[in-house]
Formats: sequence, structure tokens, C-alpha cells
Amino acid sequence: MKKNYYALKASLPLLLFDGQPPFSRETFLDYCSAYFSKRQMAVLHSLKAAPHRLPEGIAADSPTGEYILWEICLRNTLGALRAGKLGVDAEPYLVKFAGFVSEAYRTANEIFTSQMNPYDRERALDAARWYKLDSVEGRHTFDFDAFCLYLLRLMILEKWAARSEKDAPANLDKAADRAEHAEKDLKQS
Repeated sequence: MKKNYYALKASLPLLLFDGQPPFSRETFLDYCSAYFSKRQMAVLHSLKAAPHRLPEGIAADSPTGEYILWEICLRNTLGALRAGKLGVDAEPYLVKFAGFVSEAYRTANEIFTSQMNPYDRERALDAARWYKLDSVEGRHTFDFDAFCLYLLRLMILEKWAARSEKDAPANLDKAADRAEHAEKDLKQS
């Protein structure tokens, strides 16, 4: 295992929030496999855009851990707000025993209660995620956490790259189908 990650990090392209992903998540993970241990690669593979817990190998006080706990609180707050708006019980949609992060709660509240359309609201949520990733990185620019945070940014870019204009009609149909099924499920319960 190579201990020096300066060359690896310096060789990666800069990710910009409004940019395109320079490569896929799989390509990034393949690239990293030459530098990191099997345990570290398992941590990278376990990272998710919608986490339900801290992955094994990530400490809560690490930059990656701080971001994941913030994301869980953000999603719990959004789930509670959406459930309240729909008049349903939020409990089944929340991550149990998740900590409270006031910054995530405030961000979710501000964006959820804004007058933005759903697309702009989703962009605002991802911009807040990006900002949080930037803020936790701090002095961890070349350590293992930097690669975890890079991968999480890459996931955000991949999400938006998948929503291309040419796929808009099909995506609209899928969203309408999901909404229709969700409405039927609510009426049945």
C-alpha cells in the first residue's frame, strides 16, 4: 500500500458543481485500488448518496463521518417535513436513532419551505451538500477522507448527468408513475 496520496489526488480532475463527471464512479474506484488497502477500498465501495448509517471504518468525528451524519439528519428532516405536508406518519421513512445536526435541520427547513419548483429545490439541496463537502474537507486535502469526499461529490455529478434533456420525457413518465403509485398506496393505508 502506498502511503503518499499527494500524487494521486493531484492527478484527479477538479470537480465543479455545475460540471460533468470526468469519469464514472467505477473508474474512480478502479483507479484508487492501486493506492488503497482492501479495507480502505471496502469503505469507498460502501459509501452511498443516501446513507442510513456510518459505514464501518468511518469515524463519526472524521470529515466523511461528519458529512454522513449531516446527510442523515438532512434526509430525516426532509422526510418529516414531507410526511407532515402529506398528513402521514413520518416514522417509517426516518433513520432510527440518528443524531440531530442543527445545520442540516436548518438547511432542510429553508429549502423545503422555499417557493422554488421541485427541480430548483433539488438543485439547492445538492448545492448545500456540495457546500457541506467543501466545508468538512478543510485540512484533509490529501488523506483518505479527501478521496471519500471526492467520491461523494462524484455521486452528485453522476446524478445530474443522468438527468439529461434527451431523457426528459421518459423521466417525466417515470416520475408520474411513481407519484400515481404513491398516491394509491396512501389511499389504501
